[in-house]
Amino acid sequence: MEEQRPMDDIRNRIIAVTNIPYIYIDPPQSVQMKYPCIRVSRNSGITRFANNMPYTHRTSYSVKLIDRDPDSIYFRPLVMGFPMIRFNRHYVADSLHHDDFILYY
Repeated sequence: MEEQRPMDDIRNRIIAVTNIPYIYIDPPQSVQMKYPCIRVSRNSGITRFANNMPYTHRTSYSVKLIDRDPDSIYFRPLVMGFPMIRFNRHYVADSLHHDDFILYY
């Protein structure tokens, strides 16, 4: 049986907790995104060491909620839907509101 990949698992979990219509995993620049959406990409991670060897590693992902609404209905379900998600910052670009999260998975 094939193991489920983390990005697929994250996508399924985001759909389950937010029911957002569009989720993009590392989309190329040529993709025209539709809003509201969530964009996910892999970042770094946290590795813990013991006896000079790694014994745990947790990968971090950048999760961006992009919406025209500054008070997006998807914000709270996203924050409450994952045990290790942290709101990082909010910014506006091209008249779209971006809520940036860091997800450890």
